[in-house]
Amino acid sequence: MADEFDKRLDQALKDSDLDLKDGKVVDAKTDETNAESMSGLAFGMRIGLEFASGTVVGFLMGWGIDTYFKTTPWFLLIFTLLGFCAGMLNIYRVVNNIDEGIGINKQANKRKQP
Repeated sequence: MADEFDKRLDQALKDSDLDLKDGKVVDAKTDETNAESMSGLAFGMRIGLEFASGTVVGFLMGWGIDTYFKTTPWFLLIFTLLGFCAGMLNIYRVVNNIDEGIGINKQANKRKQP
């Protein structure tokens, strides 16, 4: 029974261009996951940019709304805090390698599977 399951699992992975490596499903073509294929410097820079971009975008949105409605500094503080939280969420997604199923990549992954 287990042998039959292993055969079906191997066939399904082969059909999807995937492979098992140390208990993890990886792309058979590159033989590495995204987090493993990045150099340490690139991975660190991506984390920094994910955090900074979320915070800066939140700051700019808050500043723009405050300027428009003349409510300084309330929206600036609220949106900066929301940007900070979005940056932390982006870091969490990058570190845990769960950013592959979001947005455009989610649709691309659905088309790959039979």
